[in-house]
Amino acid sequence: MADAEAVEDELKALASIYDECTFSGGEGDAGGRLSISLSIESPLQVEAAADLLMKKDNLSTFTSRMFYHLPPLMLHFHLPDKYPSLQPPQYSLSCKWLSKRQLSVLCNILDTMYQPGEVVIFDWMQFLTNEAAEVLDIRSPFQLGAVDMSNDESSHPSAVQDVASSSHLWPLLIEFDVSERKRVFDSSQQMCQVCLESKPGSNCVRLSPCDHVFCRQCMKEYFEIQISDGSVSSLRCPDPSCDSHAHPELVRELVKPELFVRYDKLLLQRGLEGMEDIVYCPRQVCQCAVLKDNDTSMAVCTRCQLAFCVLCKRAWHGVAACEFKLEELKQLRDEYERGSKAKQAFLEKKYGKKAIKTAVEELGSQEWIEENAKKCPSCRSAIQKIDGCNKMTCNKCHCYFCWLCMAVLSRNNPYGHFNSPGSKCYNLLFQGIDLDDDDDILFR
Repeated sequence: MADAEAVEDELKALASIYDECTFSGGEGDAGGRLSISLSIESPLQVEAAADLLMKKDNLSTFTSRMFYHLPPLMLHFHLPDKYPSLQPPQYSLSCKWLSKRQLSVLCNILDTMYQPGEVVIFDWMQFLTNEAAEVLDIRSPFQLGAVDMSNDESSHPSAVQDVASSSHLWPLLIEFDVSERKRVFDSSQQMCQVCLESKPGSNCVRLSPCDHVFCRQCMKEYFEIQISDGSVSSLRCPDPSCDSHAHPELVRELVKPELFVRYDKLLLQRGLEGMEDIVYCPRQVCQCAVLKDNDTSMAVCTRCQLAFCVLCKRAWHGVAACEFKLEELKQLRDEYERGSKAKQAFLEKKYGKKAIKTAVEELGSQEWIEENAKKCPSCRSAIQKIDGCNKMTCNKCHCYFCWLCMAVLSRNNPYGHFNSPGSKCYNLLFQGIDLDDDDDILFR
């Protein structure tokens, strides 16, 4: 009768001390289950040897990861009729990541802790929670052992490594750590680093790998602004000192579907732009990505069928030289001259060394013309004034014009522009010309 009362009191005490997730049982049965989280440093660096990893991981030695949560020890116990006076508890101690050898060490200690006449389950619980990690020397880096499914004589009969095989252990631990971190995060209060308000974790997001926390509303507005502006490369952690980028799944979760479609397209385009063999159709209404052939400068858009030159982005012109605008030539020259050796090699591969040399020479000619010539006001041909008066004649369209003010002159009386007192170029026919003494006498 005394044993039965002791068992009933012990089970009631356990139920009052621990919540339902930690202790279950005791109703109509002299036994129960305890879920025990070891007191270990967090995060704990855990290493997995190659034989613990699935073959598809293709790792030669081992891999390492920081774990914030590891699966608990599970203590299943049954209290026999003569417990605690004469019989110890019947139990099994299981764990997914501790080996049978390590579990056996703990079981042997549990066996020694039982003293006839004294209840022991609470003491077991305290030992496993607070001292087991120290007994097993669990600290970073902690290396997982291979799963041993055999039952040799050195193993304690109550020790059970609760995992199907070695290949299942590593992914199982990662899955548990991720889900447990999310559960703890969601159930706690978090401070948003944008609006500086404390909110439930379920209303916040934690970026990886930086672990910076922001509320969902702030991140939603931040993502929407960046995507609307086309700045998918700016979907990084809002902390100005952090370089972490938002995972696409988080973006999908927070923004509207149509905005995520735009983000996905921009992300794809940014990825394609970094590929050497990708060019874009020059038609503004198309802009389709096209895979170019390195053996030719011609590309054909698969969407609109436009054949175009990958160098000048104009319609295919055959063997004729590319026509670059002055701004395009300047950009190409500056990009090449200021670029690293890798960048120069990339441009040479893209445009060809000869094309770049020709572009630089043509740019030099155009810049010289820009500085030393003027354009005919009629046909816009470049004209250089070497000598003579300021009444000019275009060799191409035969237009008369004033070199000073670029006004078109009368074909019947072109010099009237310089002889009329009301003209702004009056008496400036020879302005800017160095005359020698004989010329000076001639024109007095």
